[in-house]
Amino acid sequence: MKMKKTSIILTCALALMAVSPVAAFAAPNNVEVSSQAKSDNSLEGLNLISVDKFVQKDAVKTTTYKTADEVFAAHGGTTKRVDLSSLPKNTAVIKVNTVDELDALLSGVSGSLSGEGENVVISPNQSQSNDSNNVSKVSPTAYTSSKSSNLYDAKTWWVRLYSNYTVTNAGIIDVQAYTALSGLTLGVTWNQTSATSTKISSKQWLTKGSGTYNLVIFIEGIGTVYSENVSGSHYVTVS
Repeated sequence: MKMKKTSIILTCALALMAVSPVAAFAAPNNVEVSSQAKSDNSLEGLNLISVDKFVQKDAVKTTTYKTADEVFAAHGGTTKRVDLSSLPKNTAVIKVNTVDELDALLSGVSGSLSGEGENVVISPNQSQSNDSNNVSKVSPTAYTSSKSSNLYDAKTWWVRLYSNYTVTNAGIIDVQAYTALSGLTLGVTWNQTSATSTKISSKQWLTKGSGTYNLVIFIEGIGTVYSENVSGSHYVTVS
């Protein structure tokens, strides 16, 4: 009878030994699945855009960059980590898979500034000007219209600097400035920080604008807002 009890105890012990390794192996798998699900949930409700929409495959070159931070630093913009789950619904997020794709993306949006002091010439006789379709007569002797120039040119999208002006036979009497993003702007946002016009003389005003363009990028499991500051100006001159 004593031998029978011993046999039962040994059998139970062996059974526990056989089950324990399986249980220990299953735990890490469960944690990993949970972590992955959490990562996927952070992208829910966002407008996730593949980097292929911005970069052609032959534009992706092999680089020596090891991390996304190295690429961001090389392109000179500023970066800020962002919790994607905190972004408004339908925010456009560019999904990038490799550092080489990231380099191609930022190279593709690397544009050129307009430079300071471009001269935008207007005609004192608005009815004869190239802007005649956009001219509004505000009095028998005053007309209002708009001129613009590129503040920033990124090839497929632009930031434009606008001068809405009022002109009379005596010259320019008022200019209102603003900036705007145009072109293929999916995935790009623009924050204007300033837009001003200053009178130089009755025949010339100086318009200045500045702001920041932003890209929300998802790479290496992390959301990052990449930004660059842009500024420029033009003169509005009566010919």
